[in-house]
Amino acid sequence: MATHDNPDEELSDYSDVEIESCSEPDVEEGQRMTDEEVKDWLTNTYRHSSNNL
Repeated sequence: MATHDNPDEELSDYSDVEIESCSEPDVEEGQRMTDEEVKDWLTNTYRHSSNNL
């Protein structure tokens, strides 16, 4: 098991992961989403993430 003596070591495996890529919708560079698009995306995101509640 991983020890807690060196917290950075536990996260080293994930250092190459781009966290932003899974938390934001795919939008072209410089393109802004409209309020309606944001609302639809948030609705779909939370609907999928709360299926098991």
